[in-house]
Amino acid sequence: MKKFVLILLILSSFAFSQTPSDKWYFGTNAGLNFTGGAPTAIINSGMNAFEGTASIADASGNLLFYTDGMTVWNKNNVTMTNGTGLMGNLSSTQAALIVPTPSNTNQYYIFTTDAQAGPAGLRYSVVDMSLSSGLGSVTIKNTLLLTPVCEKLAAIKDNISGNRYWLMCHGVNNKNFYAYEINSLGIQPPVISSVGMVHKSTPNTNMIGQMKFNSCGYQIALAGGMLDTVQVFNFSKLTGQVTNPITIPVNSFPYGIEFSTPVNNMLYVTTSNSLQTLVQYDLYAGSQPSIIASKLIISTSPSLTAMQSGPDGNLYISKAGSNFVGRINNSSSPGALCNFVINSINLDPLSIGIKCSWGLPSFAVDNYFPCGIVGVPDEKKQKENNLVYPNPTSNAFNLKAEVGLFIEVYSHTGDLIDKFRTHKDNVVFGEKYLPGIYFVRINGETTIKAIKN
Repeated sequence: MKKFVLILLILSSFAFSQTPSDKWYFGTNAGLNFTGGAPTAIINSGMNAFEGTASIADASGNLLFYTDGMTVWNKNNVTMTNGTGLMGNLSSTQAALIVPTPSNTNQYYIFTTDAQAGPAGLRYSVVDMSLSSGLGSVTIKNTLLLTPVCEKLAAIKDNISGNRYWLMCHGVNNKNFYAYEINSLGIQPPVISSVGMVHKSTPNTNMIGQMKFNSCGYQIALAGGMLDTVQVFNFSKLTGQVTNPITIPVNSFPYGIEFSTPVNNMLYVTTSNSLQTLVQYDLYAGSQPSIIASKLIISTSPSLTAMQSGPDGNLYISKAGSNFVGRINNSSSPGALCNFVINSINLDPLSIGIKCSWGLPSFAVDNYFPCGIVGVPDEKKQKENNLVYPNPTSNAFNLKAEVGLFIEVYSHTGDLIDKFRTHKDNVVFGEKYLPGIYFVRINGETTIKAIKN
């Protein structure tokens, strides 16, 4: 793992806007509404889900539909046309995940996983929102992609290379990550990366646990259930390849996992056996032993299970059997400074039986999830690889780099402001940039701080 120096940016607030992740449906008729900023309870859900769920809103934050991987409910909280019989499982960690189809703005894929390496495996169905008077209909159902698989699903949008997504799952009795590119032509054959630990089928509880991309898209992490292990990997949105495992032993059945936001410097893990804890690891600590040694126990409260980053930049934790969800308010900060509130939001203000179960909804990571670009390589590494000059500058930057690389330029707040591919070993860019601090990322890996006066 590259050595990084934290140079800035922990944002204290976000400019709230409506996003497709604004409506959360999970647990026993539970839900959260993020429209307008601070989340409030949703009390009219039609779903009673034990573990993984997925939901999707439109760009204005209006609910479209939600699912537990077996049934699909429309925005009126009734079963969608042809919306039953999907082959997810009520006891799958990430039973469902919704991804928009790049070729049709009215259509959405629902990906589902079976529980504990069951025969249904990874499948997809299609929802068309132009049907049933705008309430949607399931038009394709249970098309098989791969079996068996673990109970892990994650997806991320590649905003650099075009309108495409990567869907990730993990195989059974092997080390294989399967990254399916989803583009305007459909779902492509997977890019297979054989790296990390073997997810053994015996016991089948090895299949349990969440998998997540970080909000900037350059890492992916998974919780290994009865393998008592968490692993973090580098991920390339250009190629779909998974590389460079960091292995972290975690006793007592790691289940929930999530990266901090807006800075992806911390990893949070929940354990679900006798010693139930919420644990924080500093991914910027350096070497693998240093990351392991950075472990801090944030809470020893029971029943903390799934985690999910919210569009407000906070991390939410399900409390199985409770009518409250927990929240980490400053997840990029170490230890107690992360400000974990165990009873943060009451899901059942009317006392009608609404409560959490094990799961929270899964979402495809897109640019509406906060991403802070704060890492730069040490000075020696920067000189060895790529060079931006003059730096600082009052006009344009020059980039000396290898031919055929993707370049991304971010503002100091983490917003992508420019992208291009180099076709020569010296590139001039940034003439029209306003004065300020920028971060130039090369192939999604090396990041160089650049200043324009």
